[in-house]
Formats: sequence, C-alpha cells, structure tokens
Amino acid sequence: MNQEKINRMLQEQDSESSEFQRKVVESTRKWMKASANKMNQYHAGWDANSYIYRGYRILDKDDADSMKDGEPPKVIVPLTYAQIQTAISFILSTYTQRDNMLELRGNGPEDERNSFAVTTDLSYQLEKQQFILKLYYWLLDSLKHGIGIVRVEWMEDFVKMRVASQTPDYNIGSMFGSLFGKKVPMKTEEAVQEVLSYQGSKITNISPYAFYPDPSVNLANFQDGMFVATEEEVALSSLEAKEGEIYWGTDKIPRTMGKELYKERSRRVSGPFNDDGGINDGITDKDNTKSDKIIRTEMEVSLSEKNATEMFGAKFGSGTKPIKWLITLGNDQKVIRFENKGYLHGRFCHEMFEFSPDHDSFFNPGLADTISELQNITTFFLNSHIVNVKKIIANRFIVDPSKVQMDDITDGSMTIRTIGGQGDINRVIKQLDMHDVTSQHVTDMGMLMSLVQTITGVNENALGQYSAGRRSATEARNVNAGAAARLKMHATLAWLQGIEPLGRQILSNTRQWRTKEVYENIVGAASLDSPFEGAIFADPAKLAGGYDFVPYDATLPTDRQFQAGVLQELFGVLVQNPNTLTLLNKDPSKLLDHIARLYNIKNLRDFDLKPLGPPGPAIPPTPKVVPNQVAADLAGQGAEPVDMTGEGVLKGLIQ
Repeated sequence: MNQEKINRMLQEQDSESSEFQRKVVESTRKWMKASANKMNQYHAGWDANSYIYRGYRILDKDDADSMKDGEPPKVIVPLTYAQIQTAISFILSTYTQRDNMLELRGNGPEDERNSFAVTTDLSYQLEKQQFILKLYYWLLDSLKHGIGIVRVEWMEDFVKMRVASQTPDYNIGSMFGSLFGKKVPMKTEEAVQEVLSYQGSKITNISPYAFYPDPSVNLANFQDGMFVATEEEVALSSLEAKEGEIYWGTDKIPRTMGKELYKERSRRVSGPFNDDGGINDGITDKDNTKSDKIIRTEMEVSLSEKNATEMFGAKFGSGTKPIKWLITLGNDQKVIRFENKGYLHGRFCHEMFEFSPDHDSFFNPGLADTISELQNITTFFLNSHIVNVKKIIANRFIVDPSKVQMDDITDGSMTIRTIGGQGDINRVIKQLDMHDVTSQHVTDMGMLMSLVQTITGVNENALGQYSAGRRSATEARNVNAGAAARLKMHATLAWLQGIEPLGRQILSNTRQWRTKEVYENIVGAASLDSPFEGAIFADPAKLAGGYDFVPYDATLPTDRQFQAGVLQELFGVLVQNPNTLTLLNKDPSKLLDHIARLYNIKNLRDFDLKPLGPPGPAIPPTPKVVPNQVAADLAGQGAEPVDMTGEGVLKGLIQ
C-alpha cells in the first residue's frame, strides 16, 4: 500500500468502517496505556516540584485570617528557584561563549574546509528556531522534573509576499506589430506569491507530562525502545488547516470521548497549572461547548515492513529491517496520519537528557527532587517562626474580670480602669510573659541552605558571592574553579546526552533535505570554497566518516582561537621575510582568509584593494639639463645627448 492510497483511505473512511484504522487505533492505545501506567507515577511529584519552584501554595484559613489583619501569610522559601536559576545561568553562559554552539571540525583537510560552511548552515537553523530560549526550557524541565525533551523535524515554511512581475502588454498595436517581427512590450504588474521563508530543522520543546516512551527500557535508552509518543491538546481548526497536506480525514474525528475511553489514562495532557476541562469527555460537557478541542496523539513506532503488514492488515512490503512509522490519532479514535518518515538518521525524532543519569534506574530525580525535603524543612522553619512572632507581638494578659473594666481590654484602650480599691495590681492584671522558642530557626535555616549548596554544588561562588573571610587571589581562583567543576559536569552530561545527538540529527537532516539554492543563500561567499556538491551533496562514503562536532569544553570559548594564534605567528613570518614563501610553499592571502574564518570574521574580502583602471599612455621621461663637464663624463660612459630642437622633440614623440 503506497502513501497516496493510505492518505486517500484516511480521508474517505473513519475508524469504524476501516479495518486498517481500527487495528492502528487499538495498537496505539495499547502502547499508550502501557507507557502512561509507568509515567503517571511521577506526575504527582512533578506537580509538587512545580508548586515549590513557583513559590505557589493554596492559602488556608489561618492565612486568610492573617491577611484580613494585615499580617503576612505563610510562604514557600524560593530556595529551589534560586538553585535552578543559578545552575541554568551557568550552563547557558558556558554554551553561549562560542559563536557557534554546534561547531564542526573535519577529520581531514577537505573536511575542515567544508566544516566552516556547514557550521554556518547549522548556526542559521538554531538562530531561526531561537534555540537559546528552547535550550532554557530544556534545562528547566531537566532540573525541575529530572528529564527534558525536545523534538526535531525538517520543515519548509512559506509566506505570502507582494512581488513585481514582468508580463507582455498585449493590445491591438502590439499584436499587429508582432506580425512584422516587433517585440511585444512588457509591463510591470503586482502579484502575491508564496515564497519559501525557511527551510531547516524545527525544534519543539516537549513537556515531560506529554512524553510517553516505551516502558520496557530505561528513559535514558528510550531510543532503543519500540515506540515513543507525545500527546497534547490542540484546536480542531489547527488540524483542519493542514488537511490534505499533513493530516487526512480531520472532519471525521469524533468530537467527544466516552467515559471509559477518557479514563483509560489517569491523566490527560495536563500539568498542575493547565485546565483539565478543555476536552469534551462526553461527561462534563453535555452541550458540546468544548468540542473544538482535540487530543492529538503522535507516536513514532519502530516496525519492519513485514511486521507492520501482519499487525495492521495492509501490504507494506516484506522488508525485515525496522523503520520508523509516524502515527497520529485524534481523540484516540481516528487515524489522521500514517506514514514512513524516511529520515536517514534512523532515530526517533526526539532527544532527551537527565539531570542525574543513572543507568540502573528507569527514572532519575531532578535537582528539585534532590533537595525537596530540605526545602520543606527550611520553609517550615520560616513559617513557624513567623507564626510564633505574631503570637508574641499580640499583647496577652491574665485578668481578674471582677476587678477591671473588660471593655477597656477587649477594645484595646490605652487606659484600663479598675473596679473598687485594689492592693497588688499584679493580682488584678498582669501581662503574660512570652518566649520565642523559634528564635534559633533563622540560624538553622542558614545551616540548611549551606547543606543544600553542598549537595547541589550551587554555592555562594556560583551565585556570584564570596564567603566571609580573607583569601588570596590564587585561593579565589581555585575556589571558583571548584565551584564551576560541579556545574560543568551537568553541562557536559547534558551535552553528551541530548545536545550533541540533537546536532547530529540536524546535520543528517540538512544533508538529506537541504537544497542548493537555500544553501548558497545561507553561506554566501563560503560556497565558492565549499560548494554544495562537496559540503552537502557529497559522496555518502566520505560523509559517513567526515566532520564531527567539537566536544563540549567550558574552560575556553573555542580551540579555534588557539589555532588562529598559531597561524597568526606563521603569517607574520611570511610577511616579514618573503624568502620563506618559497621555502614553506605557503600562500599568505589564503592563510589570512583561514585565520579570519577561525575568528568568525565574515567580511574580510570587503578590505581587498580595488583594481586600478586600464593603463594610460606612457609618459616620457623629462629631459634634464646638466653642466658641460658632467655631460662630457656621461658621454664617455655611453650616454647619448638629447636633441632639444623642435625637430628632435617631434621625432621623439612620433617614435
């Protein structure tokens, strides 16, 4: 069954009338349920981490009463927020000290030359996708929830633009003139055309709540599983807008989900701050006011053509090598997409990294989980201290109600009147002595925060602060290096687990789908030294062992600057002593161009000397009159006198 036949069948039939769709829906729901049963175990913990990170808590009755009296409610100490934000700031700063985050290097001279142009292409794609912002979300998810996920796909985006076009100006005169061989005049007309605005990788952040991998393998090894899926709530109109391009049969998606189907998974596409009531589950929304919301489930499943044929009852072929199929369901009931994606990299189009990877565990905690109990104790100490201080501040008295005016006490009067003659006033009214038993809590909070910093490595130095006490400059450098080492480890792990594999997917997709016209527009003049045929559309055998990504290193911005420094010294030697040009057989102009590329200087050719105009007529030397004795000496040496008579000058001009 070819792709055209599949699309037509999806467009014309629903899942009830199509045996193929029914089997696809049943298999997809079965796999999703198995994954959800595993992943849902962590959602409650992620909810708690999200509340703590945002400093959000539901006010209780005591808080409401305190706010009425103008007193502060209980709070959550933003310790987790400070730790996560500091860690992300450090990691982002180390990644962004390079001009090109995905920097390539060649295994040979020909690869090194092409790597500059391909690096420019990759950087263009990251810039267009605002990758720094998406990397922030990626890191935030891994620190809050333990895992961060992105999806990468190839896309072409078109926009409508007004353009001017030249069209023949046909009229009676021009048509008559064309009979006698005259050219038809042209006229300028305005038109609206669809223009390619972007061709490249599309990078999307995936919420951990919406991520459903194969539970038979650890999360770190999800690429080795049979499937991986994502689920999100979308507007029906967004699916209908892509009908006939990406999706097929969107008008046949059921607008409601039955009770049993909706409850098949304990949670549907929502985190703690999302509205769970967006989907028409057929129970809470009897009047269909939510029927414009659709649960879109997208699953990549690894199956051979033979297994897909047996499982879904359609003829896909007899191949036994697993390939990646993309399945999209609407409301768990209608197949609106089924195709072989055909990416040459052979991976699921997702990449993930963990905050604290451990190959022995299916799931590993994030930073928020690691310090959650210490966070709770710190918050308890602060709130208990606040509550106790409020009690101490309130004046409390021991009173004999038969000997004082109680109205003065209950009304908070500055004067308290007694009744009748009294003896010792302390036997009539006495202020109750209060002792703050939580005074040590603030000190204990400082100790807990120090313990948190020891556990995470995000300490005063990483926060831009210095501990008390004197220290030398050497000691300060050593302390800073030690503080950076822990955070650098997490940055390195994130690079190896997720960012480098993501870069390899982008590179593979670029080699597979990039067109020559777009490539030359992106790299500009670099295409002269690195033509499309050599950098992108090259021999696959050469590309397989070609350029590679530069390993992450947070100690230096890039090793290319070191290379540029060495070559600069060589350039200075060549310029100062031209005799070395022949000895070393090096071209200084080519060497200077390479140094500029290492420094990411892209406009060096703007400083080239402009060529001079065509040479003019030769200017004869100006005759010089010398004394007779000097002329006689020159004549003795072979010099000839110049004829300055009119005839002689004319003869010289003619010659």
